Amino acid sequence: MGKGSGTNYYFLCLISSVLVATVWSAFFPLVGVPAYFLNENQLLYLFSVIAQVIGGLFGLTLTAYVFFIDKIKDSARDDETLYDATNALLSQCFHRLILIAAICGATIFLSVLGIIALNNWSEDFYFLINESTLLFLIDTTAILVFGIQLLDPRKLDKELNQIKRDTEKYYMPTASTKQGDFTKFLQTYNKLEDTIKHFAETCMCMEVEAQTSLNSNSSFYKPKILQSLNILCSREIINGPLLDEINRFRKYRNSVVHSSEKIVVSKSACDRIEQIFDAIDEAYKVYIDPNKTLEKWEGAIRKIYDLTKDF
Repeated sequence: MGKGSGTNYYFLCLISSVLVATVWSAFFPLVGVPAYFLNENQLLYLFSVIAQVIGGLFGLTLTAYVFFIDKIKDSARDDETLYDATNALLSQCFHRLILIAAICGATIFLSVLGIIALNNWSEDFYFLINESTLLFLIDTTAILVFGIQLLDPRKLDKELNQIKRDTEKYYMPTASTKQGDFTKFLQTYNKLEDTIKHFAETCMCMEVEAQTSLNSNSSFYKPKILQSLNILCSREIINGPLLDEINRFRKYRNSVVHSSEKIVVSKSACDRIEQIFDAIDEAYKVYIDPNKTLEKWEGAIRKIYDLTKDF
């Protein structure tokens, strides 16, 4: 359920709503002619049932969502490589829940308005009857689809595959580029990540609270590499573009380590990550050198900033 699938979900809801409204309106215009003829008691019962059923279904949906959050967090508790997929899933489900809540709220509002307007019959009342029933059908369908997606046992794998598709375009070899050594790529990235973590921990070693946060094993803290990148960026050791590039490397590495497919990477990507590692590693060695000079430190930082001067 990546960005693409999230967009497809909204389009599905929109298209379904339009199709139902079109078919409905082809036989019974929403204003002027009721879709069916009911007496006052039947209308009262209809509006009441719609409001109660939708309220109950939405309550159950909220309960399922809370359990889903705990379960998906537990699945990524000890595996930082699942952070992005987990975070994306939670964000998508939250936005879909907002959409469902809005439709449910509109349905309940129209139903209550219909009950209030029973004694003041007018042509507009036909709209309340038809639209309340239509939204009830849409609500029920949306909640059922949402529930099925929550129960999908492969939702995390699908999100990892989506992240892989989103990032591999930067690193896959093309007809005009050479293929690199993927094993060397992973080894270099791992060394880069370790160096960044050690660099950040060294920077923060005098701040006990921040160090505790950095080393926390909490279930949904940001991965240490993200915290470390933010620390180095805040101290102007790396800049924003380089942070984004390293983060993109991180997402790609995390998505491919869970893939069962054969992974290939371009030689330019291998060379680039090695270039980044060499510059940051050199700056780290200068930083921890007790005999470092200002000139040497500024030169090391300049090399890091030169990495993105053409970007």
